[in-house]
Amino acid sequence: MRNLSIDTYRGIGILLVILGHTPGLPSYIYNYIYSFHMPAFFILSGFLFTLSKENTYGKIKSKFKRLIFPAWGYGLICGIPFLLMLATGKIDTSTFLNKLLGTLTGYPSVTNTFNSTPLWFLFSLFTVEFLAILLSANKRRYTIAIIASFGIAGFIISTQTSNFGLFNVFISMTSCLFFAFGMLIKIFYNQKEYNKEFYATMLFVAVLLFITLQQNKPLELAKNYIGETTLTATINVLVAISGSIILYYISYLLSSKALGWLGVNTIIIIAFNYHCNSFTSKILQLININHWVIHFIVTTILLLTLIVLKKNLIRLVQNITTKKYSLE
Repeated sequence: MRNLSIDTYRGIGILLVILGHTPGLPSYIYNYIYSFHMPAFFILSGFLFTLSKENTYGKIKSKFKRLIFPAWGYGLICGIPFLLMLATGKIDTSTFLNKLLGTLTGYPSVTNTFNSTPLWFLFSLFTVEFLAILLSANKRRYTIAIIASFGIAGFIISTQTSNFGLFNVFISMTSCLFFAFGMLIKIFYNQKEYNKEFYATMLFVAVLLFITLQQNKPLELAKNYIGETTLTATINVLVAISGSIILYYISYLLSSKALGWLGVNTIIIIAFNYHCNSFTSKILQLININHWVIHFIVTTILLLTLIVLKKNLIRLVQNITTKKYSLE
């Protein structure tokens, strides 16, 4: 049985992704969103991760199929317009191949992908979970500590370099910090049923941190930017964690089926967000409307439409396949 609060958490998170990518978004809203929205996904992934040394190869294979295959598939679909531009001479071969390579390796830059940049998250998540699975099989007792150590190393590296590495290895290292935090939350969550006063206190601390520490340029995992100095990076990590706590409480209070449905259909939104943004911009320019709220609403509707179309297409194929075999 699915946890509606967790799915709601994902749903709100993916709406924040759409909003954060909206052109013309005021800087103060952008800063709040970027200060925690991607760390929140890694924290959730750590929370949901199960330590087990059983069937290591099978778990890695399953993660690869669930994360990398969709990233490649949707990335290549996003490349169709670029293939047409290559065929008509609008871009050269080297540009096309550079975007193809970036798409297949999860490069988090729009100039190096088929406008499918948000898919970088799937590559980084696979890298983090690959590490967690290996550690779970060999160093289960110390898994969280070792993952946290990788996170601290990535934290330090992020203040020294802006390189990404294959499958975003440097971003993934930093993300280990949030992943390990999610794993720790799960331990305490399973061990004790806290009272309302505890939840109220945690929420108060989270809100306080989130408001008072929002003084720096927010972290951006996609750019491997945590902070310019160790101090600012530390503050940004605290803000990211507190923001994620706030998101959890909101999700717990709402527990919406609609948001939950959105939460289990996130990959298609991640894949086509930029393309829908571009399409929306052209539509609004034609009718001479230029406001970020309208842009956000239209883009969200387009993405929801894609989800429905995908589900209907899958259902149609399944029906055709079923009828074919029944006739045989």
